[in-house]
Amino acid sequence: MRHFGRFNHAVETSSPDWMLPLLLVVGLALVVIVIWLLTRAHMDSSVSTQSIHLTREELECQIMAMLAQAGRPLKQAEIAKNLGQPKEEIARVVSDLERDGSVTRKWDLVGYTFTVSRGSAPEEPS
Repeated sequence: MRHFGRFNHAVETSSPDWMLPLLLVVGLALVVIVIWLLTRAHMDSSVSTQSIHLTREELECQIMAMLAQAGRPLKQAEIAKNLGQPKEEIARVVSDLERDGSVTRKWDLVGYTFTVSRGSAPEEPS
C-alpha cells in the first residue's frame, strides 16, 4: 500500500494479514448489536401497547387475587408483567395497598424490586 508521508515522499506500507478479518468480525458484531437493540426496543413497545386498561379498583383486586393464588410473596415486577401493566402503575397501586394495610412490601436488593406479600389486616367480605 502506498501513501505519502509528511514531506510528500512515497511510503510503502502493508497492513498485517489479521487486520481484514478483525475488521470484518468487529463490523459483524456491531450489526448484531444494533439488530438486537432494535428488536428489544420493538418487543418492549409491543408489550406496553398490549396492556389492558384496568381501573384502580380492578388492579387492586387482581393484585390481591394473585397474591392469594400464589400463596407466597411476589415480586412487584412479576405482578406488573403478569398483569401486562406498566411497573410504575403497579408500584402506585401496591403503595396504596400497603398504606391501607392490605399488603406489605420489602425491598429485595438482589432482584432490585419490592417483594409484595399479603398484609396481616383482615380482608372485608365481598
